[in-house]
Amino acid sequence: MGNARFVVAVEAAVYHNGRYLFVLRSRTDADSPGVLALPAGTVEAEPPGEGILEATVRREVMEETGVDIEPSSPVYLHSKTFSLSEDRPVVDAVFLCRYRAGDARPDGVEIEEALWLTPAELATRDDAAGWLRRSVALCEAKREELGWD
Repeated sequence: MGNARFVVAVEAAVYHNGRYLFVLRSRTDADSPGVLALPAGTVEAEPPGEGILEATVRREVMEETGVDIEPSSPVYLHSKTFSLSEDRPVVDAVFLCRYRAGDARPDGVEIEEALWLTPAELATRDDAAGWLRRSVALCEAKREELGWD
């Protein structure tokens, strides 16, 4: 990746009543068509200030699913890199979030389906990628550490 300029992205693992919020990305999505994932998006130009990643998490969850998260969350979980294409490397930060309000529904543009799954239900799905399972396992450990029930 040498002198690459990275796209900065976030993912939100929204927790509520023993389940996490997942989205099935649209089959016409340019970057991840038909992929089961956490709500996610890229950092956009915002007014200068602190908390840009957290603000992006809140915005993306609301835009993609109509769900509002608790102001005290998101809590940083981990980060990773991947490439969307040869010239689009991504730095991705994953955050654990607590549900606040809203009925999960797909936006109908980027998202085809919004669904709540337990970690056990996720484990039985053929469309759950290894990276998604790892993120949820880390979420479970962090959630327990924080005492979130």
